[in-house]
Amino acid sequence: MSRLRALFVLLVIVVGVYVGYRVFPLYFANYALEEAMDDNARDASVNYNRSEDEIRDTVLKYAHSNDIPLRPEKLHVQRTENRDVLIWGDYDVHVDLPVYPLDLHFQAASKNKKQRM
Repeated sequence: MSRLRALFVLLVIVVGVYVGYRVFPLYFANYALEEAMDDNARDASVNYNRSEDEIRDTVLKYAHSNDIPLRPEKLHVQRTENRDVLIWGDYDVHVDLPVYPLDLHFQAASKNKKQRM
């Protein structure tokens, strides 16, 4: 009975590690995308010559170079009257797990307020 229990615990650990191996990089990529959005929003709030399309293109290039399936129609860039820059977008990722296929929905966003002195 103890061998069966140990085998079951080992199986649960192996499955947990495998699922983590498949899912964790997707969450890390989303975090990195949000960091890239923050950098672009911060830069665009200071460098007001950058258009919304240029900002969008920069974020999309970053996403595609990191295999993030962010589509152009799902990425939004907006400048406010106060020169704040808002960037947001959402995307879905399908993960093929052997027993339970998983669809993850990510929403990445950044709001950078221009510092006023």
